[in-house]
Amino acid sequence: MRSLLFTAAFAHLALAHVAWEPGQSICPHLPGFRAADVYPTRGPLLMADFLIARVRGRDFVEIGSRKGDLSACLAQFARTTTIVESERHYCRALAARNLTVMCERVTARNAESLLPAADVYFWWMFPSMNLELVRLVHATLRARGKRALVVFPI
Repeated sequence: MRSLLFTAAFAHLALAHVAWEPGQSICPHLPGFRAADVYPTRGPLLMADFLIARVRGRDFVEIGSRKGDLSACLAQFARTTTIVESERHYCRALAARNLTVMCERVTARNAESLLPAADVYFWWMFPSMNLELVRLVHATLRARGKRALVVFPI
């Protein structure tokens, strides 16, 4: 009981002295890579660092990419990289970066025909969209008799 009270009494002091910063991403150091978006309008580049080992030599799909920073980085490690993007102006930016893009919104009607076969699917969306995308990707994989890694923030 004594240590619990001590911890609670001084917790605010410990938090005041925590100096935490995320590390630097490898992406800006890759040949030809240049960020087009600024975080937080897209997922942090460190997410690409987390995904590198998971996409290396595999087929990768990003759903919703904005201007493609994460996919541009991961394309240097993945066997294939495909972006499914619903916003036309982002589709043009992705095509200008020589990224493979499918310019259409994923829905229950088109998920099975639209989503490319992949080993890893990733998105960085609003939390309210996550469950629907999980359902769509899961139903598509199930219909194909396939498995894949699905990564998204909660």
